[in-house]
Amino acid sequence: MAKRRRKTKKTDDAIVTANDLAIIGAGFAALGNFFELLSLLKLREEETADGEAAKTPKPKRS
Repeated sequence: MAKRRRKTKKTDDAIVTANDLAIIGAGFAALGNFFELLSLLKLREEETADGEAAKTPKPKRS
C-alpha cells in the first residue's frame, strides 16, 4: 500500500503589504510613546525622592 502525500496549496498569506507595515509602524510608535511616558514618570519620582524637584520652582502658566 502506497503512502498518500498531502497536497499543499501555496497561498499568498506570507506577503506583507504596505498597509500591514503601516499598522506595525504605528504600533511601534505608540509603544515608544508609552515607554517615554513611563520614563518621565520615573524621572519625576526619582527627583521628588532626592528633593531636587522641591528646590526648583515650577514655571507659572499664563
